[in-house]
Amino acid sequence: MLTYYKPNKAIKGSLLSVNFSAKTDKVENDRTLKGDKSFYLNFVGQTGWNESERTGSFKEGKKIVVKLSPTEVGGILAAISKNTTLAAAMGQEYVYHDGEKTATTIYFGPHFKKEKKGEQWVDTTNQIGFGVRVVKTEKANKENKEQLSIGLTYAETELLVNYLKDGLCHIFSALYSEDVNRPKNKAVETPKAESAPTPTNEQDPDF
Repeated sequence: MLTYYKPNKAIKGSLLSVNFSAKTDKVENDRTLKGDKSFYLNFVGQTGWNESERTGSFKEGKKIVVKLSPTEVGGILAAISKNTTLAAAMGQEYVYHDGEKTATTIYFGPHFKKEKKGEQWVDTTNQIGFGVRVVKTEKANKENKEQLSIGLTYAETELLVNYLKDGLCHIFSALYSEDVNRPKNKAVETPKAESAPTPTNEQDPDF
């Protein structure tokens, strides 16, 4: 697991843990049990700040967990390589996960240093790494949203690149193991095409 810890005095920081699963499919009683081959972004919101120790706390902070496919992870790697957004790397307007009760939009892209102008903090042209932001919206009430974000330096981004590539290698190994152990007389099912995302008017926010 790869973890980023980013508290701040304003108690608006986040903790982000990234992990993956690379389980092979298993056949039990002539049924194929699909093994999980996914990545997970586990966000926790900051809940406190200790000024004397300059440390933050995340106990009972709001949580958002996002499951990513290997293709979406490939999109993140491409976005970093091309210095663009995840959506652009995947040829989409945005990256959107539609759940039963909630919908989650995932933003990943260049992260810029901010400066204060009046009462607002605005982006400068000084890129300092990449940022991740997730927005979870209740489908029954779209005004009810939760969002968490985190900025990564170039050094932290490099760690992410290597961790994601390592996770993909484990998933590829699991797929290879399934291929070589598949019964020769068993037909390989053709995977179904993923449905296209529903358009939205949401724009890429600042990180």
